[in-house]
Amino acid sequence: MINIHGKLIFYCVDNMAFEFLSENLKNLQTSIAEICRKCQREVSEVTLLPVTKRQPLEKLQALYDLGERHFAENRVQEMLEKAEVLPKDLVWHLIGPLQSNKVRHALSYASYIHSVDSIKLLNRIERIAQEDGKEVKVFLQINITGEEQKSGFAEADLDAALKVAESFLKTTVVGLMTMGAVSDSEEETKEVFSKLRELRDKWQIEYPELKQLSMGMSGDYQLAIPEGATYIRVGSLLLGNREY
Repeated sequence: MINIHGKLIFYCVDNMAFEFLSENLKNLQTSIAEICRKCQREVSEVTLLPVTKRQPLEKLQALYDLGERHFAENRVQEMLEKAEVLPKDLVWHLIGPLQSNKVRHALSYASYIHSVDSIKLLNRIERIAQEDGKEVKVFLQINITGEEQKSGFAEADLDAALKVAESFLKTTVVGLMTMGAVSDSEEETKEVFSKLRELRDKWQIEYPELKQLSMGMSGDYQLAIPEGATYIRVGSLLLGNREY
């Protein structure tokens, strides 16, 4: 039993939840493998991140029992509440916005932060990581489309952020993250992913640890993988509707 957002939630892995997730996971893995085959990539290059926002613990436990070890959460508090009761060998990824005053809480469990969108936040993560003796890997979120409703660095500011992080002791910038275009056009979405890959390729020459690309979700991961995605963030397609 765990208290999440004021609700007492009991969880156990029942057969229906297990079979539901087993089938979804199998279908998703098959899809990823087929996409990788077509674009001549190794399946091992793509890590699936189940997005567990507002999903019950029984589903997370079922995914764990099916072999998944990387989970992604949008909110710090929800990640903490789940991480405290789920198996300790899970690797937690924070993919939602991170406020400066929640960095210390985030670092108590998050091994990866995908949503670093300012130099101020980048510096704070490093300071807290040093104080608490934590190692953390981060992605710089890039606003490829320049849309006002999206967070992230402008392309022109990426160099400055990478230079700041170059001297860090506990925080490693391992990649770039972006969201697909707010559009029904596959071509526009592919262009966003392609531009992120080009940025990574350009700056990886100077910053060799900049290897990863976090891009692609339930509706567009099929477009992200051929463009070089190494982490895809999949929620509803794998776990179904959110339940609380």
